[in-house]
Amino acid sequence: MVNSDFVWPAHVPQRLRWDHSLASFTGHSDDPMAVLTQLFDGPDVIYAREISPHQQGWLITRHALQKEAFLDYEHFTSSAKSGLGQMLGVDWRLLPLESNPPEHSLYRQVLNPYLTPNVSLGWRRRHVQTVTHSSMNLWRRLNANLSRILLFRFQHLFFCRCWDCRWMKLSSF
Repeated sequence: MVNSDFVWPAHVPQRLRWDHSLASFTGHSDDPMAVLTQLFDGPDVIYAREISPHQQGWLITRHALQKEAFLDYEHFTSSAKSGLGQMLGVDWRLLPLESNPPEHSLYRQVLNPYLTPNVSLGWRRRHVQTVTHSSMNLWRRLNANLSRILLFRFQHLFFCRCWDCRWMKLSSF
């Protein structure tokens, strides 16, 4: 149970009431997605006591119905539903996620060319090449510096041993 003072809205039938917090329901498992599959045994739509911090609401448990809801922006809004702005203490929206058409379509037109699978794959390849190149350069520099340091110390050690330099503290090398 989440809040003992919670009062169920009158329009929510008893059989659709889900007396849990979504976060705590999934948070006690190494595989939250596996835990969520338990919801498939129940109704297609349930009313959750807490779908996000301090927010109750309807929870759609079937993919086909979720797709239908996302496409029906007249009845199901996406505006200000992530709670990010509220957590940050600002009234910003997380765009384009928290926008409805036609505004959402404008953001998608701008973003889509940058987020196609081929473009993302190209970014990944360039990232891997950059990291590999930077890592190899760093390794070469570290290796060169390490060689110089070791050579310097062994030269001194060799000199001290050859010339019987007991007055020098060999342990400092």
